[in-house]
Amino acid sequence: MTSSPRDLAHGSGFGKGYDYPPGMLERLGRRVGARLKRAGQRVLRAVLGTVGRIDRLLHLQPRRVPLTSPQFRPRRILVIRTDLLGDVVMTLPAVHALRRAYPDAQIDMVLPGNVALLHDQPEIDRVIACDPQAWIGGVFSAKGREQIRAILRRLRAERYDLAVSACGDWASIIARLSGARRRVGFAGEAYAHWLTDPVPGRRFELGMHEIGYGLRLAEHAGGIIDPADSRPRLHVTEIARRRVCTLLGACGIAPGQLLIALHAGSGNGQAKRWPLPSWARLADLLLDQEDAAVILIGAPGDKPLAQA
Repeated sequence: MTSSPRDLAHGSGFGKGYDYPPGMLERLGRRVGARLKRAGQRVLRAVLGTVGRIDRLLHLQPRRVPLTSPQFRPRRILVIRTDLLGDVVMTLPAVHALRRAYPDAQIDMVLPGNVALLHDQPEIDRVIACDPQAWIGGVFSAKGREQIRAILRRLRAERYDLAVSACGDWASIIARLSGARRRVGFAGEAYAHWLTDPVPGRRFELGMHEIGYGLRLAEHAGGIIDPADSRPRLHVTEIARRRVCTLLGACGIAPGQLLIALHAGSGNGQAKRWPLPSWARLADLLLDQEDAAVILIGAPGDKPLAQA
């Protein structure tokens, strides 16, 4: 007895709707939830915009030098990326551009998790774990409030000269709360007056690759763009390289063999989730036509998908 694609999807452990469109009631619930979320966001934007306006009046500063001016030489830079793993990697070209312009500066990066990904990256001095989404529930407990205060004390103690808000409203909030003197980010993705040097527009409305958004911010912050920045680069240590080679050898994969990794999971967005039968067919084609070794990669939560 063979299983249909629908049976395969439902039996793989990731719940209804992973590979197929949601039902009518689920769609209705999503629409209602989306409208309530937009209404709440409008209220929050109005409130925080007012807070930002008052803060700006209380902290009026003399005319600032241009960020591209030779007079601007930041000693400490903070790059804030509070969303997904792939987006963090797409921000690395912007970090390279900032390092090129400010070779002697300390460049730190804020991530919500997966901080090990950026350890040993030569352009980054420190990686700071900070998940602002957890702050929403954290404010209701003493432990949560202390954790929030601890991360803010850590950021403010560095006295950053420049903060780059690389994604969304939360990043602009962290940039302001960090106490950085100059704060760069897209105006359409920040609460009013929370940035000192807003860049017109917002992502997804400018018609460019995610890497391009980061490079635009880096350029406004004085970064030096290089053609090589069109692709992200991750530095791999020799220890990590040897560890992976040992792991692949234990799996019977010979050195130099064509190796293709498939990452079928996605923790965010129905549009990113390709149906499982399509992944299976692709793996078969790679094995048959390319004589490749195919491996499945992912987080522990992706194991049911890989097994399916």
